[in-house]
Amino acid sequence: MTTETLRGNLPFQFGDLIRLWFSENARDLPWRRERTPYRVWIAEVMLQQTVVPAVAKRFDQWMKLFPTVEALSEAAESEVLAAWEGLGYYSRARNLHKTAQIITQKYGGAFPNDRESLEALSGIGSYTTAAILSMAFDQPVPALDVNVRRVMSRFFGETRTDREVTGFLTEVAIASSPTAAGEALMELGQLICTGRNPNCNNCPFINFCKTRGELASEVERRDKRKTINRRDEIVVVALQAGSILIKPAGKEGLFAGLNLLPTLSTIDLADIEKRVTDYIGEMNVLRIERLKPVMHYFTTNAVRLNPVLVYVKNLQQSSDGFKWAALSTLSTMAFPSAHRKILEQAKVKCDLF
Repeated sequence: MTTETLRGNLPFQFGDLIRLWFSENARDLPWRRERTPYRVWIAEVMLQQTVVPAVAKRFDQWMKLFPTVEALSEAAESEVLAAWEGLGYYSRARNLHKTAQIITQKYGGAFPNDRESLEALSGIGSYTTAAILSMAFDQPVPALDVNVRRVMSRFFGETRTDREVTGFLTEVAIASSPTAAGEALMELGQLICTGRNPNCNNCPFINFCKTRGELASEVERRDKRKTINRRDEIVVVALQAGSILIKPAGKEGLFAGLNLLPTLSTIDLADIEKRVTDYIGEMNVLRIERLKPVMHYFTTNAVRLNPVLVYVKNLQQSSDGFKWAALSTLSTMAFPSAHRKILEQAKVKCDLF
């Protein structure tokens, strides 16, 4: 049977092949064990910038804290950000919280099941809308991610527009199932039809695929490499009488809603101690210890954070607004993941917290 023959018998045959493969090969992921709009929504938002294994570990933790959309809406933003710590891109967590409040107040806790209403909610775009409608409401609305686009480009032997792919997969969803047209293809792209070294011998479409992995889809091509901005910064862990120097980042910017440790710029790693002493004040510094550097990656930035543990005396408040907070309260505060790693190092180094 040729690809043309298979396409002639589509959409049913295509959907039947991928649905059968998915039933035998789908990973046991926590959000698949009970499909509700809330669980699908949380999983999809977590997966936007985070790999599946990391999300699988965090999903159940989140559900224990916020088992329903109502529970999420009633939580304080600081609790939500603390629960999100380590997943990055904290605007996602703030949008989850805001949207949970809207769904609770406007829809009585029940997710709307139409595209227009879902896309009007904060942080829910066309992809997440399609994922919720297809996976939670079983509607024939294909969700196109990079994996689905890659599979379809290779299958047809050419890159198709999103409109063409959506039209084709809508027919598959109607004839077979929404799962076949969306989640199953995503899984195939993640496990088999990968960007590099696809495992074509284990693909359900091996006898019908036009390229067998030879074609790289347009969405994966890069005309030029991204320019990475690299720099060093100093992070100060200042301890004094059971307290630590921190400051909330405010309501705007990359770290909105989080707490930060003092961070100083540097162009010379040899001047770290001097920079820290100048910042704290020579008369206030008892002892300085360097900790292990931590890399922090975001967007096109690669920042090497050089943490310094500083034992301080007689310092009331830093000149840039950082204030003393009790060490005992750190576990309830949200920090950028890189700062949390630094705090864990400091915790091992000293017996103050």
